[in-house]
Amino acid sequence: PASQEADGCVDVTWWAFPEDVGNARRIFARAADMTDYYSRLIGPFPYEKLANVQSGTRFGGMENSSAIFYTGQGLATGTLSEGTVAHEIAHQWFGDSVTEALWSHLWLSEGFATYFGALYFEEAEGVADFRRRMEENRQRYLASDDAARPVVAYYPQLFDLLNRNSYQKGGWVLHMLRGVMGDEPFFKGIRRYYERFAHGTALTADFQAVMEEVHEHSLEWFFQQWIFEPGYPEFEVGHRWVPEDGVVEITVRQTQPATWPRFRVPLVLAVQDGPGPPGRYEVVIDAEDSTFRFPRERAPDGVVLDPDGWVLKGDVRYR
Repeated sequence: PASQEADGCVDVTWWAFPEDVGNARRIFARAADMTDYYSRLIGPFPYEKLANVQSGTRFGGMENSSAIFYTGQGLATGTLSEGTVAHEIAHQWFGDSVTEALWSHLWLSEGFATYFGALYFEEAEGVADFRRRMEENRQRYLASDDAARPVVAYYPQLFDLLNRNSYQKGGWVLHMLRGVMGDEPFFKGIRRYYERFAHGTALTADFQAVMEEVHEHSLEWFFQQWIFEPGYPEFEVGHRWVPEDGVVEITVRQTQPATWPRFRVPLVLAVQDGPGPPGRYEVVIDAEDSTFRFPRERAPDGVVLDPDGWVLKGDVRYR
């Protein structure tokens, strides 16, 4: 065993077989720092201590309250990732202290742990590392068959809920909600939600209600399309220069299957038309076909939809 002390005086330890101590020391090196980060971001650590334990669990990690079990093989081979450690530690707040009242709302555990696991690395390594992790989550989701069902859906076999909707899409839902609300209100809402439901249970409607309190606007449209309906938007983007009007005209078409919703998506369109920084325009796409006209001094070299990656979407097609 080895012990670290988090700033909040939480005793953070790891436990490994003697032959795997070297790997464990490396893999768990930032476990106390992760615990500190989440304590500052979300709320006080909910238990007296936190042990990270090499075990015989069938999963990569199992977020038992205050004693997380990790795959013995992953530690023996050194392949257990820090991302898994961050994910499981985040579960101490979301999944353990605040638990979904119905299993069909599993994203309140796994989507939260997926997103907050990535958020630690935005803090520790920078935004580029965070965006890389979010892009990996997006690609894993797009490569699955889970998009055909909503995030909250009934499965006769509970283990079927351990899917890309509960994890990767759930994490992206939080990222998009952060983009809609802004950092300060979003994290204020997260802290209020945690404080209100700590050591209890919640449903998606409870989380939505808290975030609406902070946002001071209805978020029904957001949760309905992203949590209770299937799919994601697929965009086809075209543009043309209208010299007589001095504008660039941009058309955006949603081309996802007809059985999926036409999404309402606030996002940025970036127009590059010279050596300087691109023009950035905040728009809301809420129909199958949308057209926008922006004044520009010259013909654009190109247009980029959602340049900062705030929206879960298929790969954009430009024409």
